[in-house]
Amino acid sequence: MTTRPPGSSAGGSVLITARRLFDSRTPQVLADPVVEVADGRIVGVRPDASAARGMDVLDLGDATLLPGLIDVHQQLAFDASSDPVARIQSDDDATLLLRMRLAACGVNSRPCPLFLDEPSPGR
Repeated sequence: MTTRPPGSSAGGSVLITARRLFDSRTPQVLADPVVEVADGRIVGVRPDASAARGMDVLDLGDATLLPGLIDVHQQLAFDASSDPVARIQSDDDATLLLRMRLAACGVNSRPCPLFLDEPSPGR
């Protein structure tokens, strides 16, 4: 098994390894999973990295993979300013809602490793 930057192998396939995987289909947590991603979509999950010879591997170390699960908890009203609470308090409702909508569009339009099996907007 070799560890190379993702996407450098032919066909755009990569294996993602981590310490654990939970997919909510069963209550069990899979130890040392291997998630195969091809063309930006999860195509398989297996418990053994031995079949990974010759493929690119992205090792995430002591992480838990949550394929197919989306973190819907977003703090869209808060920004990176020095005092986000003051900014929220100074905005009228329409401005605040617009800022939140723009933040949601930005969050959802960028590719994110946590959403590998979800299509990107515009696809």
